[in-house]
Amino acid sequence: MAVGDQDALIDRHRKVLSQGQVLLSSSESRIVFDPPFVLASQSEGRVLEGAIVWVTRFAFLLSALIGTLVVVRAAPPLLGAVVGVWTVASICARLFARARRRQLGSFLLDFESGQLSARMLSGSKLEIALSEVRARTERSADSEAPVWLLVTDRAAKQTLRLGRGPGHDVDRVLAVLRRHQIHVDRKHDDP
Repeated sequence: MAVGDQDALIDRHRKVLSQGQVLLSSSESRIVFDPPFVLASQSEGRVLEGAIVWVTRFAFLLSALIGTLVVVRAAPPLLGAVVGVWTVASICARLFARARRRQLGSFLLDFESGQLSARMLSGSKLEIALSEVRARTERSADSEAPVWLLVTDRAAKQTLRLGRGPGHDVDRVLAVLRRHQIHVDRKHDDP
């Protein structure tokens, strides 16, 4: 996609988000419909990612300090195991946050052209044919936004997180997707 096309897409996404009909809005997600053919979504993971960064930063610092004390024999060698566990857990948490950044971002579903355009928080850009997309829901640990709305590219097997919110808001978005022939799997046990 050319730079001019990318700029036009960004402008269109902003316009829809600011002027369309809000279907879902939560602390980290917003999904807006501009009838009859465009759905825009902004999905971020600021709270979780921020928590992971601060906790792992503290764990790395404390691990370095304790590891230094173990190396100079100022602390018992058994504390080296604690340092190892903290370090491995911190690395796993950072890898989880990195993987999540590949699922979150800005999405524009153009039902008229049959394209889903995405700019991920990781910096990558995607173009997916809507004929290859399936939507589904998943439970979230957030009590204020207990349902995730996910879309999966059947060809690439990649999952994108359009947003999360209360079940009734997610159902409004799912209704728009169904109206435009997107296959939807709504789990009945979601709140």
